[in-house]
Amino acid sequence: MRLANFYRTFFRDSLLALSRAMSRAPDRRALVLDMDWYRFSLNDEEMANRLYAHPALSGLVDFVRIDRGQVIPRGTRALRLDGRNPRDITWKGYSLWGLCKASLASFLGRIEPDLSDAAQVEVVEHVYGEAVQCLQSMERILLRIRPDAILLFQGGFFDSRCAREVARRLGVRVIALENSMMSDQLFLDDLSGFILNRHRLARLGGDMLEVEVVGEDERKTTYDWWRQSLASKRPEHRTGGIDDPEEIRRLLGIPPEEAPLVLLGQVATDASVVLDSPLFPDLSSFIRSVVEAVREGRHTILVIRLHPKEATGNTLDGKPYNRMTFRELERLGITSLPHVRIVEDSRVSTYSLIRMAKGCITLTSQAGFEAALMGKRVLVCGDAFYARKGFTMELGHPAFLDTAIAQLLEEGDLLQEEHNRAIDFLLLMKRHVLYPRDLRGVDGRLRRLFGVRREAQRALPIAQRSDAQDPG
Repeated sequence: MRLANFYRTFFRDSLLALSRAMSRAPDRRALVLDMDWYRFSLNDEEMANRLYAHPALSGLVDFVRIDRGQVIPRGTRALRLDGRNPRDITWKGYSLWGLCKASLASFLGRIEPDLSDAAQVEVVEHVYGEAVQCLQSMERILLRIRPDAILLFQGGFFDSRCAREVARRLGVRVIALENSMMSDQLFLDDLSGFILNRHRLARLGGDMLEVEVVGEDERKTTYDWWRQSLASKRPEHRTGGIDDPEEIRRLLGIPPEEAPLVLLGQVATDASVVLDSPLFPDLSSFIRSVVEAVREGRHTILVIRLHPKEATGNTLDGKPYNRMTFRELERLGITSLPHVRIVEDSRVSTYSLIRMAKGCITLTSQAGFEAALMGKRVLVCGDAFYARKGFTMELGHPAFLDTAIAQLLEEGDLLQEEHNRAIDFLLLMKRHVLYPRDLRGVDGRLRRLFGVRREAQRALPIAQRSDAQDPG
């Protein structure tokens, strides 16, 4: 084991560094360190066949796999808190809480660790120890090898986020990939290295919508593509079985004439909730605030659609979510309120709930974007990637939640131009950040993403280049 570590740490890294120093010609191949330690999007075989050997990159990019054990060796020492608040601990200007809080929420099943619980403190100490080791190792590796880019699975996991932040500090391009809500589409982006609600369209989409003109035929084709894609949703996003609205009304006790307000929930400890909810500290406090705002006096039924994964899925370390949000709502007495309906069952179609809704409300759920695509008005209460693009309502402060919900219920469905804008935003996603899983037909986009150009094209006038008309 020590000999293997010696090879990894000194011999191989030194060879790579030497090869980089000897290949400073303008046309040299790019070096990308593959640090996708989780393979949640593309497995090893898919990465080798679809990305490494991709015709647009082959011969232009060298991919070097860096295993997690090379960055965080087994047996890495924990970082003792010694009574300190985890939020206050830093290393070389990095906030360990900022780096690790999303992972800790998933490991612990709660947003804030209970510091009176020795077992939870031990988890924090273990994660902090590995985070410091990751920061140290990444700094050494990147300074020695000096790659053109690193590739990782979104920066929400603490180890990926440590790698990302060191790379950004040292000026190394970070390319991130992540699953989308559709099983045949991936997110790939290099804007932040932290997909979630921070990809290129999340930050620049409003500007791009102002200038990228979409024709009616293209809009219709995009909308039909999305409708067809609903059948290929990833298992954790898939709901259905009970699709008939009348059957759902009978199941939930909703009168035929009632158009309920639908709250689209998420897994309480998902990174998108932990990191992208600036107005509410956690999911249950958000739901409680909405329940209080939707009083019985409004004559409105609130349907709370909890994420089905909480009833059947597991945390990062394999522990069942065990209905965490439902149990918290039950503790708060929300499940028994006469104007509230709770839906946990994955058999109940989320799309049927949206279709019967007067309006929808969410923190950052992708289902909120799908509701807008279905023509529903959506109130976004977190930093969702589709917010502030001209087809959603946004909550500016929790104090205005009551007023915002009243406006949501009053305005009704999206106007045609607003609905068109939602579809146009979907088209921009398809053009810029969504990639087919087989990575076919996106040669130009992949070359731009990895910062390479085909050598033979460099001397040609733009009009003669084969990729001049390739928007990806």
